[in-house]
Amino acid sequence: MVTSHPAKYALAEYTLDTGNYSLLFNGKTIPLEPKVFAVLVLLIQEYPRFVTLEQLHQQVWQGRVVSDTAVRRTISKLRQALSDTDSANPRFVKSQMKRGYALVINPVVIDKPAEKTLSSAAASAGIPAAKLLVKRRFPGPVMFFLMVLLLISLGISWYQFSIRPLSPQQSALASVALAAGESLIDIPGEKVDLALSADGRFLAFSASIKGHGSWQLFLHDRLSGQIKPLPTIGSHAVTTLSFIRSDSAVVYIDIAGERCRLYLLDLKENAQPQLLVDQQFSMGNVIYQSALDRLIFNATAHQGDNGYYYSYDLASGKVQQLTFSAASMIVDIGGSLSPDQQQLAMVRYRGQHDEFRLQIYQLASKQLLQETALPVRATQIQWISADQLVLLDQAGAAWRYQLSNQQLSEITLDGKNRIRRLFISSEQQLLAIVRPVVERSYIEASWPDRQTQQFYRFSNPPHDLAYSPDPQKLWLTLRQGDEYQLLLYDINSQQQQQVLILDSDFQLLGQSPDQQYLLLKMKKRLWLLQLSNNQLKPITAQTQVVESGFFSADSQHILFTENEAGRWLVNRYLIAAQTTERFTQNYRLFIPFANEYLAVEPQGQFYRVDSTLQQVVKQDAKMMFDVPYQVNIHGNTLLFSNMQMADTFLWQFSAQQPGLSQQILPRNEIDPRLSISPDGNKVLYFNIQRNNDRIVNLGKVI
Repeated sequence: MVTSHPAKYALAEYTLDTGNYSLLFNGKTIPLEPKVFAVLVLLIQEYPRFVTLEQLHQQVWQGRVVSDTAVRRTISKLRQALSDTDSANPRFVKSQMKRGYALVINPVVIDKPAEKTLSSAAASAGIPAAKLLVKRRFPGPVMFFLMVLLLISLGISWYQFSIRPLSPQQSALASVALAAGESLIDIPGEKVDLALSADGRFLAFSASIKGHGSWQLFLHDRLSGQIKPLPTIGSHAVTTLSFIRSDSAVVYIDIAGERCRLYLLDLKENAQPQLLVDQQFSMGNVIYQSALDRLIFNATAHQGDNGYYYSYDLASGKVQQLTFSAASMIVDIGGSLSPDQQQLAMVRYRGQHDEFRLQIYQLASKQLLQETALPVRATQIQWISADQLVLLDQAGAAWRYQLSNQQLSEITLDGKNRIRRLFISSEQQLLAIVRPVVERSYIEASWPDRQTQQFYRFSNPPHDLAYSPDPQKLWLTLRQGDEYQLLLYDINSQQQQQVLILDSDFQLLGQSPDQQYLLLKMKKRLWLLQLSNNQLKPITAQTQVVESGFFSADSQHILFTENEAGRWLVNRYLIAAQTTERFTQNYRLFIPFANEYLAVEPQGQFYRVDSTLQQVVKQDAKMMFDVPYQVNIHGNTLLFSNMQMADTFLWQFSAQQPGLSQQILPRNEIDPRLSISPDGNKVLYFNIQRNNDRIVNLGKVI
């Protein structure tokens, strides 16, 4: 299977050039329609496997409603382009009833750019370097969400590009010291985004000053020192904004429930905001291209779909899709225009490979000029000069990136703050929303009244803490240098028993009810740890893209979900037999509890499914996958928590009752990554304090 994006493929006497979007025969170009081209690329990627009609619908037509006849007509056009018209003896594309279509000959990769990777022999084999330790005692005292919207964007158009991964020398993370300077906004509350007018006088920002449920757009006049709220319509959260038209207006994206709306607010007129775009699910950063008087923004119509970049013409109101992709699980975020507004830089997250790539596009020709594998998990870009970018990663660190030599260097702060959002002024001043770094501690409280019982603090704060089946012991995960450790913490003795050390970050998904196994997720794979002998082994393959997994009540098997070519499948791993079988499909989460299942569709809709898989009952709950969530099961009750904007949503399902109970709590009161004790009477969660973000000028970065 072809998993990278080489420039050319040889198919007998034909050459497919993905860079030039062309099919060549003896040096002559054979014109292909975009869908025909996308089908051929998909068949190459899936060789020698068959591609079903469903896969073609999902990956080429992106789930749009088209008839099977239209799909078959596209296949017919592909065969005609390849002069493959003898259906009895196909040379290139064969078909089989109920299986779909497949290539007959092996596509040969030619002119493939080299990629260097940094990995040990163990990592190359897909096995992390693990040190399983003998039990000993010593005294001791899911990612940051890709953005609240991991906002979805631009699929790749098939144009010329060059993939330039960073070499070990180029990816050395040098340090560039930069002291914090002027504090621009220091009022209490959480800040989400900022924009500065071209003359530097006006600073617009979105903030929650009053706390839970109260978001507002503000304008700060730096000349007079005044800060005033701007009129918004029904704001739940103003997530991104930009000055436009010589700073006479502001555009912003407002989120209310599952709807995102793009508004224009005229600053010179005493008027209400004008609705420009009304989108069902999520929209991302908005950029103003002044030369064409248009907005560029990324969006996705439904949760779980790919997203694309769109343009909105402010004069005509016309929305045009700018980019496309035949791949699945693609998320492009953090776009920024070059100083001459001719190029667009963005970060592409490839979910199937869990990797981040920097992409540079020429807007006029829609040509991909450069693609670089990034060693940091970047979520935002700001273009500061023709040859320099600033990147912001998930951990709140800023990086300067040189396009000419691909040098990446960290922009260091004082260690007391993390950056949440960046903005580059017209004078190349780096403005940032910064948040103080606070020591992480955990609260144990009674449930459901949440009366605090005790705090847990550690000399080396863990990034996760969870109950084990033994109420007197907690599972603790932390990072020490380049190592990630799993420990068992005894509440009474305050002793830590070291169980496992890995060289990769991992997530503890759960412990089997019989307490014999732990289920871990690491590098998009599931791993089973047998506690009796500390044996760690993978139960999914490197090629599988796994969401999560759960033990059955009898500890005999694990149900897990994976994405295969855009389709979500539910599998059952039999622990004793060490084999996997297909269980059901079309759910992104499938959770066993009591004698039934709780299932969640890729779009986030909840269902209760009986033990026969026949009775499916829709529930009045819907989650978001791109932000933290947690599943806790105790007895016949399941508690599901999910972060949605500034709130933590809690849904409780009981085997004895058909309905569910729901709570919505401010996230600064309880984090969604919580753990419930085995008896269901206590809860363990982060001690989150109210966020008081500042907007500061960090100085020039050139």
